[in-house]
Amino acid sequence: RDRHFHLTFWRPLMESDEQAKKQLIEFESLLTQYYDPAQDQHSKLQIEQTLSQINSHADAWQYACFFFSNSTNPYVLFFATTICENVVKERWNALPNEAKSQLRYFLLSYLHQNQKSLPSFVITKIAKVCVDIGKVEWPHNYPDFLNNILALVQNSDSTNLGLLLLKLVTEEFSSSENLPSKRKKELINQLYENLPNVLGLLEHLLKESLQLLQSNSPPPNWEAICLPIFNILTQMFSWVPLNKYLKPELITILLQFMERGDDETSVQALGCLNEILGKNYIPPNFYDFLLEILRHVFSLLVRITSSNEGVRTFDENLVTKLIHFISVFVSVHVGWVVNKSTIPLSDFVLLLFKFSMGLVSTENFISCLEIWDTFLDFLHSNRSETLMLQLKDGLIALSVELMKKIEFSYNGAFLSQLSLKRQEQTGQSEYDDYVSQCIEIVAGVAQEYPNEVLSFLYPLFVSQIHNFSLIGAHLSLSQSRGVVEYFLRDMSSTVQVVGRLVDHFLSDFYTCYPTALLLLHNLLHVNTLALSLRLYSYSPSGINLQTQVLSALSTYTVWLERLQSHALTEAAMVEGKENGTATETLGKLPEGANGYEEVSNVLKRVIESVVPLFLDSSVPLEVSEAASSTVLALSKLQPILHSPQFSSFLVASYLNSPFPRTVKSNIFKTIAHALLTTPGTGEEIQRRSAQFSEVFGILVSDFVNLSKDPSAQQALNQKDVMEKISETLEVMSSIYSHFRTMSRKEKSPLLQVVPVASVQFYFQGYINNPQMILSVLKFYDSLFDSLLIELGPSTSLDIIKTFSGLFSTEHLNQLLQSQEETHQNVLRTIMNILTRVVDLPEDTTTNRSLQKSILSFVTGFYPLLNQRDDIGVRTQVLNLLHRSLLGHWDPYSPVEEKVQPQQPLTLICENVHHTDPTIVTTVLDSLSSLHKKKALFSRPIFVEHFRSLLLLSLLRVLLGKAVTTIAPSIVQIVYDIASTDWKWFFEQFLFQFLENESNIAAEQKQAVLSNFSRETDSPTFINELTAFLNDFTYFSLQRT
Repeated sequence: RDRHFHLTFWRPLMESDEQAKKQLIEFESLLTQYYDPAQDQHSKLQIEQTLSQINSHADAWQYACFFFSNSTNPYVLFFATTICENVVKERWNALPNEAKSQLRYFLLSYLHQNQKSLPSFVITKIAKVCVDIGKVEWPHNYPDFLNNILALVQNSDSTNLGLLLLKLVTEEFSSSENLPSKRKKELINQLYENLPNVLGLLEHLLKESLQLLQSNSPPPNWEAICLPIFNILTQMFSWVPLNKYLKPELITILLQFMERGDDETSVQALGCLNEILGKNYIPPNFYDFLLEILRHVFSLLVRITSSNEGVRTFDENLVTKLIHFISVFVSVHVGWVVNKSTIPLSDFVLLLFKFSMGLVSTENFISCLEIWDTFLDFLHSNRSETLMLQLKDGLIALSVELMKKIEFSYNGAFLSQLSLKRQEQTGQSEYDDYVSQCIEIVAGVAQEYPNEVLSFLYPLFVSQIHNFSLIGAHLSLSQSRGVVEYFLRDMSSTVQVVGRLVDHFLSDFYTCYPTALLLLHNLLHVNTLALSLRLYSYSPSGINLQTQVLSALSTYTVWLERLQSHALTEAAMVEGKENGTATETLGKLPEGANGYEEVSNVLKRVIESVVPLFLDSSVPLEVSEAASSTVLALSKLQPILHSPQFSSFLVASYLNSPFPRTVKSNIFKTIAHALLTTPGTGEEIQRRSAQFSEVFGILVSDFVNLSKDPSAQQALNQKDVMEKISETLEVMSSIYSHFRTMSRKEKSPLLQVVPVASVQFYFQGYINNPQMILSVLKFYDSLFDSLLIELGPSTSLDIIKTFSGLFSTEHLNQLLQSQEETHQNVLRTIMNILTRVVDLPEDTTTNRSLQKSILSFVTGFYPLLNQRDDIGVRTQVLNLLHRSLLGHWDPYSPVEEKVQPQQPLTLICENVHHTDPTIVTTVLDSLSSLHKKKALFSRPIFVEHFRSLLLLSLLRVLLGKAVTTIAPSIVQIVYDIASTDWKWFFEQFLFQFLENESNIAAEQKQAVLSNFSRETDSPTFINELTAFLNDFTYFSLQRT
């Protein structure tokens, strides 16, 4: 059967033409077959040809009107709307004015007359066409466009249709894609002129519905009217200047809908209010506005918190929106509230507290905790004794309740539902995240009220410790396992709180001292009990408790340092009094307290209980790592740990025990810290430096001896040898990293023991073993990070020359082409090292040679990235080139003396076309930095070789819209370049740019140019450039 229509026989506007109607029936059947999933592909292609013929016909819009008038088939109606869309989009300007008028009148009339019978998707699609016509024609050729829509809104029979059209107007006109910039401005200005009428009508409809609701006689379709209005308002509020057009009466109506809290209109009203608050709306009578908002929020919160079922009786979406509303209010406007004494902030805090504690959803509860976090940050930054006194009871109550929220004894049903599975990215489980969030708020309160938080935390901790001391009898009972597990998790949470709050005990050190000291002793007691019960072998919860206790002991270091400082200062004052030189005043510890003895006693107890944990091979790795970290943290304290006896004990332990790598690193860092950072006389420091060199020699003895062994090459690939070498490199790396921020004097002994020759040997020996070469490179990375200045350019140059000699182009290409993470990490570490070394100040001939070697290596490697891209490595290369120019390009220096910019700049600039925004951002940041520090855009080399090409590239990137998120940064760079020579930019470059573009006609080029203002202030230029690019795009699409 021939499925092609002979269009010459169609006379669609003559409804009496029976032949046309008969053909329409066939067409309906044809479209039904086309959308039938069972239809074969060949037939569908034939039908598509017919549809394409109709769609491209000069009078296609008449066919569409015929279809609308004579068919109810949804496929036909959909096709008719598609015809109209294409006519408006592609052929509107070619239509006679009479045809335009007929089509827009027909569509709106058709919608009005058939709104109750048409499918919703057809109504929406036709409405969109009507609005698209308005975008092109209103107001000049279609002056009653918006008035027609408002008339539909006012008519009760067509309110919903009018609101749909109005919603599309607010969405389409505010963005106005694919229109010339001049037309965009005109549309927005026309909308602004009509906004008072539009908002007034919407306000009237909402007010009318609200009055009927309050009189318990709502119209049947009130929600169908109100919900679209709220959607329209939310859209409008996102782009309308609120201070100019928003009236308090409308806000009051929104608040009244919000306060109802029992249907979807409340949710949508809250969405409108969130949009208003989020734009930092500040009306003239701002305090009254805030009071009004608070009054209605109070009312809703009171309803929620006083309900028997609490939050459960309210729509979850409403609760979520309310939380967002409160969040915006607190983050943007809380400062105004605090400054106005008539606003009852303490009452608001109390209601928020009740609301927060009643939340059921974990997500909403966490969101509420974020509100509290924001509020506490504000209090920390704007501290007021009066305000803190007002809020004290409420915030302490919040802390008490949050402690209950993380206790199984109070909140077990909820906590048991949280997952214990750890996420790969964070290493935290859902349970961990929940507990941590609660603890952070308690810590925030403790920052303001440390003694008060201690006063309720200590009894809780003591009570738990009492129960903990009885737990041993239950460990072997299977029926008690669940209870024990929950108790261990509760104990871990409380210990975590204690560790988290230590910093806050310093602000009021002497007042908090007795309770803080008792907490510390209790921590030590828990540690001893946990060890005696070997809880780490009981379950993961036992391991977690043990590591939390050790972590808390580590954080107590800052408090012990303060106590030690008090003791040392006190001793100095006593000595000063004796010789008459005392000048300091000091707070008082309780009667009989001796700070120095207390620190010594604590350290003794830690050593007795903690050190065995990393000497026992049966202890889980997490626990032994935590134990060694605790000893390392406490190594800042002078008594005991800095004694020769303890250092000797650690050295012996290190040599005689099979520690894991991380534990070895921590032990050796503790030894190094004790030997190199302890104050003393010159002779004592020299003795300890010698002792450190001896100990370090023991650490690396096998490593060094093997590198000197003539037969070592044969043993390098043995598994145990590689393991030993890798471990030594890792331990050395961790030591250098640990001393990174120390003084040059303290780091000096480290420099003297670096086994450079041995590392170079392994570098060469393992060049074809990516895993081992990565260990060597990580060593160099930590070495340069910590001791770059101390090493100096000569040693650095030798190492870089080794890099260049060993990493051939072929070798680097193999690493880059590989998909293995180890190979990629090798490349990234190489670039890390080079970036560190490139920062060496260029003050010697050797250093200049070093910089040239680095640039030579990088520019030789760069072409490989064009064969297989790696975003991470490319970003590193660009940063390195930028830092090389920043540190070593001197525009005033003789050519042969310094780094020359042309090649590095070429490589940087060519990446402006990259498709990844990260790369383009790196380029823009580099260029901006070089301009600020070196006046790059004014330099002759840039003007001659880069300016025009870079600007052309930047404009093409903006036109391509591939990196829209960073468009403002690109425009700013264009401005910075143009501002160095405005005459050249306006009179030469813009012409050059348009001359090279063939997508737009000559008269359109002239129009684009003439619309570009010559204003040179930044905001105006950026707006003009954006309009220029928009018009260029529009004309290009029109030409296409």
